[in-house]
Amino acid sequence: MSLSRLVICLGLLLCVSSTFAQTIKKYCATDGAKLDVHLFGSTFEDESLQKLSKKNLTDFKASFKMGDRIRLYSHTSDGYSISFDQCVPGCPNVGFMDQFFSSTCSATIAKRDSRSFERSFAIAVLKNYENPAGGYDIFKSIQQLADVYGVSVDDTKIYAVISMVPSGIKSNDRKGLNKLYRQGKEGMQFPASFPSVDLIGASSSTEIQEFWNDVLDEKAKFNFVRF
Repeated sequence: MSLSRLVICLGLLLCVSSTFAQTIKKYCATDGAKLDVHLFGSTFEDESLQKLSKKNLTDFKASFKMGDRIRLYSHTSDGYSISFDQCVPGCPNVGFMDQFFSSTCSATIAKRDSRSFERSFAIAVLKNYENPAGGYDIFKSIQQLADVYGVSVDDTKIYAVISMVPSGIKSNDRKGLNKLYRQGKEGMQFPASFPSVDLIGASSSTEIQEFWNDVLDEKAKFNFVRF
């Protein structure tokens, strides 16, 4: 590649990156919520639990409000990355004439950006479920959350789409879970400032919830919630 073509390509790349960064911030509201959603799609060995997690995530997405900033973290056994970072598009409710003459927010463009938001969000989510389940380490997965928030966090609300079921263990297998108690108890370290995490799609079995209450022992707070 010639030097001139390289310069042109780099210029286009910088332009696209700048435009993307502007799109991220374009609809952010100063009073909007900040939501971090961590995706552990490979932890859903049970197909019915996987389907339920997708439904719960869809219901959760319906609660997003215009101006909220949404970040998706995609987690694998090798680590994690931010796969989506945008604010929910939309224009404030104003009168027809004000909207018609407004230069700050175009309803037409906002609708287009909203479709792009929905598409990008769905792609990021579904791609995370493509990783085949099996052989994952549930403790290592949760430790990744501790690694992300190793220092104090702001008012960002934290969510995790994760089964909370160890690989190869049935959610109601109390004996199998008990065998993993020491591994979980001694294998995870949480910072003192670790934030509360709401779980999306996690198993609702009594055995799983009691297991994690014992393992975490107030070192971290994971909330089994429904949406």
